Amino acid sequence: MAIWIMVAVARASAPMTICNLIRNPHGPHLEEWVEFHVRMGFGRIVLYDDHSSSNSSLFEIAARHPELEVVTPVPERFLDGDEWREPTGEPVSDKFAARLDKCLAYVEGRLAVNSMVCQLAAWQNCVERFRANSSWLTNIDMDEFVYPCDRSKHANVAQL
Repeated sequence: MAIWIMVAVARASAPMTICNLIRNPHGPHLEEWVEFHVRMGFGRIVLYDDHSSSNSSLFEIAARHPELEVVTPVPERFLDGDEWREPTGEPVSDKFAARLDKCLAYVEGRLAVNSMVCQLAAWQNCVERFRANSSWLTNIDMDEFVYPCDRSKHANVAQL
């Protein structure tokens, strides 16, 4: 049994957003998961690649689904020389930079912790980037499918 945390972050007219850190997704399963959650009312899905051996299926699926954004790889995506920066060139927040430092140390084998440090870095970035323009913001794993319990009253999650 899983518990999902969905946080109301902005006005109701903004899209609901899913953020997730993934590694080596299986193409057909990933596409099914994306299509299902779009049908359930999620208007934005942001997938952070966690050093997949091949991420070609991610980009192929993203090309077919405008709701899907792929951020790859974490943490190197944000490293500009010796500084952590957003792709726009803006410096990242201190909190996000600290998480990225730990994630990079883990990826390089300099820090003996679990991969949660990279998940937290991805989640931190997602919250910072999308909280102002999302009605709801959540993390849903690739093996989880969120839907309303009473489909006779609510056809999708957006109607809750």
